[in-house]
Amino acid sequence: MKWLQHMNNSHDAFGCYHPYNMQVRSLIPNCINSHAYLTLEESSSSIAYEHLHEFLAVGITEDYIGGLCLIEYRWTGRLPTWCPCDKRANHSVYHEVHHVPPHNIEHFSPEIQSFLQKFVEYDQKLYDAAVRKYQIEMTFLEMRLGVQLLQCASLKKPPPSYSPPDRKSTRLNSSHANISYAV
Repeated sequence: MKWLQHMNNSHDAFGCYHPYNMQVRSLIPNCINSHAYLTLEESSSSIAYEHLHEFLAVGITEDYIGGLCLIEYRWTGRLPTWCPCDKRANHSVYHEVHHVPPHNIEHFSPEIQSFLQKFVEYDQKLYDAAVRKYQIEMTFLEMRLGVQLLQCASLKKPPPSYSPPDRKSTRLNSSHANISYAV
């Protein structure tokens, strides 16, 4: 709790990452140091949302393997044979978790949850947008290829009424705990 209080009251991150909306800060162009504290406004986060939608593909930790399949398809135009839900059980992929044990915000006290929510207010909105983008892209891919890809994920399917644009970006970012990668 002392660490959270320090970060809440100070911009000093001990020469390390400051946790305040790290993902949004990393998607703002010309941000000199996305790991240092930066005061954000709603307009700043709007810029980050625009950049999110420029990515060729976005992967979500809750469906790590599905995200790899989406990236492979976007990159090569082919879906690996192990991607459909009925084939995934026999396939394993190395996923680095940096020695962090499984955790959930609900394991923390309401006081700590309140602190954490303040630190990730804009990041949470960006994450929600990333999940929506991911679900739409995967639903589109399911319809295009006639395979089940989201059925095996813990994410709900959106209505299939959207055709995602093909946009490319060379930016790579992996600093938010839930947005695994974006290409």
